[in-house]
Amino acid sequence: MHRDALVESTEQFEDLNEARKFLYRQILRLVEKGLLQKQPTKGRKSTIYFKSGTFKQNKFIAKSRRVKEQETSVTVSNSFLETIQKEKSELEALQEIALREMNKYQEVLNRFPDEANYVRTFFLEARERAKNIQGDLEALTRLLLNYPQSLEKASC
Repeated sequence: MHRDALVESTEQFEDLNEARKFLYRQILRLVEKGLLQKQPTKGRKSTIYFKSGTFKQNKFIAKSRRVKEQETSVTVSNSFLETIQKEKSELEALQEIALREMNKYQEVLNRFPDEANYVRTFFLEARERAKNIQGDLEALTRLLLNYPQSLEKASC
């Protein structure tokens, strides 16, 4: 049944046997990767497969087998933008931690002024870390804000 649907939905397969082989290879790959599991069958002609826990935990994104050069550049740019955005988010979290650390050191300095020499070293390290993170954040923000818009228009 699935083989017939594959043959009807695409011009890639001319005969049912080739479509069957293709589907079987795909199923075997999924079994080998632990995404599908074979259900033991007794007295049944066909085998039943079901989704494994690994399959259910993953998110899948379909991709076309025939990709035009322009679509490839859009995919690469999307990957670039996603990576830069992810790095920016991670840096924002690190910056928040550094700023909270600075606030805590400042609070300790106010409560224990006699320990200023000891605590100030940690405060200054946290401040330097926050400055470095801020510089990295500004660089990534500029990359994101000034990314060429021509690629986005090409994908529309």
